[in-house]
Formats: sequence, structure tokens, C-alpha cells
Amino acid sequence: NLAQAAQADLTGRGTVLLVEDEEGLRALNARGLSSRGYTVLTAGNGVEALEELERNEGKVDIVVSDVVMPEMDGPTLLKEMRKTNPDLKIIFVSGYAEDAFEKNLPEGQQFAFLAKPFTLKQLVAAVKETIAEAVGAQAGGRRGGGGRLGLERAACPSTGACAGRCTANTMAAASEALGLALPGS
Repeated sequence: NLAQAAQADLTGRGTVLLVEDEEGLRALNARGLSSRGYTVLTAGNGVEALEELERNEGKVDIVVSDVVMPEMDGPTLLKEMRKTNPDLKIIFVSGYAEDAFEKNLPEGQQFAFLAKPFTLKQLVAAVKETIAEAVGAQAGGRRGGGGRLGLERAACPSTGACAGRCTANTMAAASEALGLALPGS
């Protein structure tokens, strides 16, 4: 059937460390990734993520992390994780603009980015694509330079599931964490 062939296979394998401070969103995304075949470890912030990584002896294929979280934000988490695993793949998720935190990362860091709000299908596709790129890079040699991996910014159809919090609260928290001024603030 042509329609079935056109529908992407979003199942996959690997261990995902999911770092999200909103408990409901973390649980929903963890269930969604698990149902597609991934082993999911969860953490509520960067500090918990480092503890979870240590408990799992660093054996994760990819980290999906919010940018703005209490105790330790996503960019700081990335710097800490890459000290022991410089090739660890990460997808940052945020309702805030990618450029705002990208400049806070050390030069040459690679990451993927998924804008909030996103659908579960977009998350699973991003995880699968980023893991596949990592496997492809190992098989075909390393890519030069830093910046984002090939993941394109997902279309962000506002589903209303965030009740507007993505835009207002996340941007305000991100600007505070990054020391940025929002327009009108």
C-alpha cells in the first residue's frame, strides 16, 4: 500500500536520557519514546541527568534536554557531559529561540534543536534522525565543524497543549537564565 509506505517508520532502538523539568511532559514523552522501542532514562534537571548518566555508566545513545531548568540548565549540562563523552548526541528542546542559547555553548559544539511545542511524532523523528546521523558519522568519518546536526527545526503548530506557557513562561525563564532582555522588559 502506497499510503503505508509513505508513512515514516518511527520505531527505533537505543537509550535516551530525557531531561525535562515539567513532570507531566517528561512522563508523556518518556512513554511515547518507550512505545517506539527506545529505552528511556529520565531526569528533572541537569544535576539529576548527570547522576542518571553515572548510574547508567555513561551508556546512552542520545540526550533530549530542555534548555531552561532549575539547578542546571541544558547548555551547562552539555558542557559537563561532553567532558567525559565528547561525542554524545543531544537534542535541545525549547520554546525559546535557538540562537539565544547557542552563543552560550563552547565553540564547535554540535547539537540538534526541536522547537516547543512539538508533537510526539516530531520528537520521535528527531531522536531517530539524530541517532542515525551519529551512526552514519561513525561509519563514514566525522563531520567537520560545529553547530547543529542536520535536524531541521520542526514546524511548530501551536496545539494549545501548552496553554501559552511555551511562549510566555519559557521565554521569560530562558531570558533570565541566559541574562537576556526580552522586548518590552
